[in-house]
Amino acid sequence: MKTRPEPFAVRDGRLFLEDSDLTELSASLEGRSAWLMGHHAVSSAIAAAGRCTVPVSTIGPPAVLAMLARADAWARACSSHELDLARAAGFTRERIVAGGRVLEDGFLRDVLSEGVAVLECDEHTAANAARIGAALGLGVPPSTGAPPNLPADALARCGGLLAPLLHDPPGLVLDAVWEPDGADAVEVWPIAGLGTGEAEPRQATLLGLQGSAAHPARLHGAAARGEWVLVPSAETLALRSAHAAHAPPRTVAVRAGSWRVLEPRRFPAAD
Repeated sequence: MKTRPEPFAVRDGRLFLEDSDLTELSASLEGRSAWLMGHHAVSSAIAAAGRCTVPVSTIGPPAVLAMLARADAWARACSSHELDLARAAGFTRERIVAGGRVLEDGFLRDVLSEGVAVLECDEHTAANAARIGAALGLGVPPSTGAPPNLPADALARCGGLLAPLLHDPPGLVLDAVWEPDGADAVEVWPIAGLGTGEAEPRQATLLGLQGSAAHPARLHGAAARGEWVLVPSAETLALRSAHAAHAPPRTVAVRAGSWRVLEPRRFPAAD
């Protein structure tokens, strides 16, 4: 039996996200891959997660950070840049926790000046923060008080990667900078031409553009080179690094029967 590609649905042989036909959406992308996120799916996942702290580094689209901020979540910042992103998304200083493996003096200065709610650190860093705070006339936040982290799988099944194929099955290659993660087989769904039956998916392999080892995959329907496929993925909302020789996927938010391309997350300016 086929695995349902949540939050996507099969209707009349095509894949839909909410009420948007992915065949029509892919035609608007001009050949460029895209990370899709369903607004209703994200909203439902946030509501189910309850009060939590969100590491800024794990969320790519600023729009999703803003949704979390409106839901009264907390943000965990590990650098001055992440602190700026959290504030821009709408997290108030009363709902920001600072922490990380290395807390250098510049970040500690910004944390104390901002007046965040919690500073998670070891005794050595706490003493350094107290020294900086004394010089600035600022107090040091407590080391506890933030709610638990957003569960790692909380935003699973909120979207997926939409991309054309560069190779005929069974050796699938997506026209996107993306590498499968984990030991499980990757589910791959053609966006059009799906049958209504419950036939077993076709065994295939998935290769990344970087020449990594083949990863097991299951193709749920017929597809050929040049056609578009979907990989429902829990990594949809994760921050994607840039690639110098390949255009990064767009990020597209789908809500009801419409979609919009989101502005990419900004990165610190180069020196």
